[in-house]
Amino acid sequence: MCHIRRKQYIMTEKEKLLKLFHTFAKFCDDNHLSYFAAYGTALGAIRHNGFIPWDDDIDVHMLRKDYDRMLQLRNELPASYRIADISDIGYTAPFAKFIDNNSSIWEFEHVPYMLGAYIDIFPIDDCPKNNESLSIKAAFDKSFNNYYISLQKWTYKDVVLRLLKGRPIAFWNSLKVKIYMSRRQKKYHTKLMTLYKKLISLHDDNDCISTCSVLPGKHFMKKEWFRETIEIKFEDTTIKVPKAYDQYLSFLYNNYMQEPPIDKRVTHHSRFFSDLERGLTIEEAKKIIKENKK
Repeated sequence: MCHIRRKQYIMTEKEKLLKLFHTFAKFCDDNHLSYFAAYGTALGAIRHNGFIPWDDDIDVHMLRKDYDRMLQLRNELPASYRIADISDIGYTAPFAKFIDNNSSIWEFEHVPYMLGAYIDIFPIDDCPKNNESLSIKAAFDKSFNNYYISLQKWTYKDVVLRLLKGRPIAFWNSLKVKIYMSRRQKKYHTKLMTLYKKLISLHDDNDCISTCSVLPGKHFMKKEWFRETIEIKFEDTTIKVPKAYDQYLSFLYNNYMQEPPIDKRVTHHSRFFSDLERGLTIEEAKKIIKENKK
């Protein structure tokens, strides 16, 4: 990652994220939107009363009605913030992000999309766990993977260098993106949105799905887990978690109160470039990276 040491960066981003969370929570409260901590954020709230020490993000769930309402309100946010979601061509995640525009995060070198400090927002949809929904979910995941790959930008120099470095599989993959997949980006996005709308149109009284779950095999859950929330201490504030957090976290992580081995205590987020004080474009970031290499 460009120009910021990792240890300092984690602490700085956590402080930025906490400030952003205050803004997000107020936005939700002001607009009567319900949310609750998700994944590692819920785990951190219960086990650590804050961030998991080696983690550096905030994840929340929203039920579909609140999620869609949030997207409808995105244009009412101050200029310092924005909400991006799957409908935005070029955006790099299947779920929404609440983003601080006065900061810059470029995650992957060959996927030139500039974020800022962000909160991940995962929608929860009514959905039966049956062969139809499993088939649509699998097709959606495959479609998003194709779309994401099509967002990669490779020069022919990059492609050839992979071959010269003795990486034939990487060479063929990047060449395929360069000459074929990148040209089909809009088609991939159209197919992705068709499957997305089909998946969220399914309904069920008992089951629900984290449509864009990042944990393999952990998509389908029980609706009853999310009927009530409670507030738990989170760093210098509180955060809402499902009242049935024990069932939710046990489903996701089994024995969730037991910390993983030391060698597994790592963040899973990539940062090719980061500046938490300025909102920069990709071109501006490229200039900084080039200057730092001199």
